Amino acid sequence: MEGGCGLQDWQRIIGTISDSTRPFIFSILRQKWQNVQYLVVKDEDMHGREILPTWSFLGREAPKLEVFKLLVNKYDEGRDTRYILPFSPLFNNSAPRLKEFMTLQPFRLIVPSPWMFNLHTVTLRRQENTSLILSALKSMPLLRTLIISGNPWRRAVHAEDSDLDKPLLPMLETLWIRDCDPIQLMLLLESITLPPGQRILRTLQIPAAIPPPRPRFQERTSRAVVKWVHDYIAAFPPHYFALGDFGLVLFLTDSQSSEKGFRLDLLVDGESHHTIKNIADSSRFSNVERLRIFLDASPRWPLLPLHKALRSITYLISCGPGLGTLFQDMLQFSLFLDLHTIDLSGPDQDITIDDRRGNESVIPRIIDFLEHRESIESPISVLDLSSLRADGVSDINKERLGKISGLSVKFPQGV
Repeated sequence: MEGGCGLQDWQRIIGTISDSTRPFIFSILRQKWQNVQYLVVKDEDMHGREILPTWSFLGREAPKLEVFKLLVNKYDEGRDTRYILPFSPLFNNSAPRLKEFMTLQPFRLIVPSPWMFNLHTVTLRRQENTSLILSALKSMPLLRTLIISGNPWRRAVHAEDSDLDKPLLPMLETLWIRDCDPIQLMLLLESITLPPGQRILRTLQIPAAIPPPRPRFQERTSRAVVKWVHDYIAAFPPHYFALGDFGLVLFLTDSQSSEKGFRLDLLVDGESHHTIKNIADSSRFSNVERLRIFLDASPRWPLLPLHKALRSITYLISCGPGLGTLFQDMLQFSLFLDLHTIDLSGPDQDITIDDRRGNESVIPRIIDFLEHRESIESPISVLDLSSLRADGVSDINKERLGKISGLSVKFPQGV
């Protein structure tokens, strides 16, 4: 536990509260709460019958509080009221300097709440009425980062569409929805608005929501997702793009970081084909030059519209047991005409000739593609096979590769 960083008035309380530190820390908090600027703590025993009342200072005004982060080990399990913070309104509705607020713990959200006005960053875990969340967002005109963490398996309570606020968030840079009831996800994406023509959204992460039971909700969710994706890539045309087909789940991203850029996870539903097709209907994908693809053994996603939209690819990194399908499409549909480097990058890729098992290898399909590109005078310059197993390329295929003019091949070690 860090207290004050040497400041006698204990402006910063950061760390984990334990049984041994609790009496001292809470005596300070009760006395000095009005001086605290940072409260960033984890209390694993917060909901103990004798411990929770000691947190009652959260119902007092917090005139200097700037950062509030509270983590506990009990969440909204079965809507058990024991796990809802009983201090209402938080900060007695007065925390004029508060800029960052995070709690995964449910609390009584009262709107409007004056302490929300100056928030720049908010992280919430909400399972209640969607209209309440949207109404709260109307009280946050300076919001830059919005993170909502829900539970996709539990149906939230929803108001009628006509009752929903449409919060305008002119400063929003990050929208990150981690898990969500599918209808709540749809309503949030439909209702949150950015100023027309203002492009400052830098991070967009949308989870794979369990498909809503009614087709009309699937269609609405698809339209909302596509709109956000198009708005994002219009502001930040990507130069790198990755997609992963994992059977029932498809992810798309323009970032190699898990916490930055755009990431969309999709689940197979009745709108999957339309969603992919509509996402691909953006000229901004022509900016992408570097593409990473993972394909499952039995690809079920209609990726061809995306492949066609990515018409400026020069560097392709590909792996996965369904790799052969990609090269068949590349050959059949003349994809990626600017491509000069292919990297079969994956730890110990199981791509072999293996005639002993009678299984068709992907390597001959790749060579068919390479030979075709040579024949149309659009040759590939580099084929990186260094991540394959040492027995991944037969002598026959090495000979075929050696005959392709201008091709540089990086073989696995030991070959």
